[in-house]
Amino acid sequence: MKKVFISYSSKDRQAVAELKGALERKKKYQIWFDQVNISPGDYYARNIAEALSVIDVFILVVSQHSVGNRKNQISGSDEVSRELKLAEDNGALIIPVKIDDNWINDTTHSEFKYLLSRSQWLEASDCHTQSDYDRVSDKIHEAIEKGNFKFSFEHTLDEIEAYLKNGAFSKADTLVKTTVFPNKARERLIILNGIIELKKQPIRKAKKEAVDSLVFQLEGISDKSLLPFSLYFRGVLSQFFYKRNALSDPTGGMLLLKQKAKTAGRLTAKHVLIIEHILPDNSGFALSWRY
Repeated sequence: MKKVFISYSSKDRQAVAELKGALERKKKYQIWFDQVNISPGDYYARNIAEALSVIDVFILVVSQHSVGNRKNQISGSDEVSRELKLAEDNGALIIPVKIDDNWINDTTHSEFKYLLSRSQWLEASDCHTQSDYDRVSDKIHEAIEKGNFKFSFEHTLDEIEAYLKNGAFSKADTLVKTTVFPNKARERLIILNGIIELKKQPIRKAKKEAVDSLVFQLEGISDKSLLPFSLYFRGVLSQFFYKRNALSDPTGGMLLLKQKAKTAGRLTAKHVLIIEHILPDNSGFALSWRY
């Protein structure tokens, strides 16, 4: 049974407890967690060092509280920094898991910046439910089973979405254009590229041929995990391009799209925020999508 150490800031304890629970549901790991493994009166530093000397996997929970944030004047955790150094020295598989929108360049510790700039990480900043944390746990499990951490294209797509969520469309566009993606990334890129292109002008002023082509591609997406995002995006095109230009609507219209969305799964808050950047001000579209 693999030994897994979770390193985190105490200010992120609630999110970390959810992640720990998701990993425990796998029933495949012996998880070292300070709330459980250190009893009152124990010598904290010695227990930590002993645990890190025998672990197989080190999960670094990345947040502004753990790695610091210069802009927000948050110093980060010296304990987490020391734990990372010990884990690296002992050859553990290190898997960073991001639980907020803290950027690499904002960290206050050089060792964090070095690690995060040369490795992939898992995105968990949009986790709210047990199923969300189970999804992250599945990816951690995959990395552990492979014995390495090579979610390169998925990590890059997560990074692009993070840029879009924060309104950094130019950075997202550059990253898309400078990255070679495998074919399995094609469907997710259809959505992201479509959003980036529509940011360049008001949606209603887009070229009809381009929007028709985008709708056709969105309808062809087969990945069920992308279906809520695709339907929401098609709803935007229906309302703000076809309806506002009084054009025939190949999406089928809002009522049909919302009916399909009822059984498609949960639309993430991150994807709602990404789309919000291409909508007219005060559009109220997110509220109108409720069903």
